[in-house]
Amino acid sequence: MAEGAKRNQKKKPDKGTDFMRKFAFIIFILFLISNCVQRQDKIEKIVEDGVDVVINHLEPYKLEGMKASLTLEQEMAIDTENDEIAKIGLVDMETFDIDEEGKIYIIRWASNENFVYKFDSKGKFVKSFVHRGQGPGEIE
Repeated sequence: MAEGAKRNQKKKPDKGTDFMRKFAFIIFILFLISNCVQRQDKIEKIVEDGVDVVINHLEPYKLEGMKASLTLEQEMAIDTENDEIAKIGLVDMETFDIDEEGKIYIIRWASNENFVYKFDSKGKFVKSFVHRGQGPGEIE
């Protein structure tokens, strides 16, 4: 019976094998950590006219056969800080929509006068309409 008990007992690994397993495990974990951490180059920041500007020296990702840059051109603007726009009561924008002809409708629910401001496709003011009704929540 003593021989059967000896066969069922697991051999204890010697100290050298145990050390090697722990060492290999630690190396594996360090390898994972070093490859999972995103490397980041030094970020350069400057201040221009009181504004923090972050300069990115990394090259953008490029796809073969695709344009590598995007250029935005202003077609028109509705400037709520413009005196003429402010005179009509449009001091900020809450919601807007554009119809199939390119006419722009800006909704400003906080207005004490008209709620809807209509502009042509070039951004020129056309008219304002829809104002508060007599009762709470009513519009005319």
